[in-house]
Amino acid sequence: MSGELKKDRPFRSLLLLFRGMRLNLLISLLFYIFKHSPLWVSLVSWPIRAQSRSAMW
Repeated sequence: MSGELKKDRPFRSLLLLFRGMRLNLLISLLFYIFKHSPLWVSLVSWPIRAQSRSAMW
């Protein structure tokens, strides 16, 4: 295994480490995105809401 890992290709080495668990890794990534998406939406919409409030006054 250590013969396959190379310093100049870190992403390929990471994929080799997760060889049997790629589907689980993808599913966990999707759940992570879904879990944190309300925070991302609120951070994106915050400047828009602040701008619309200042336009009202």
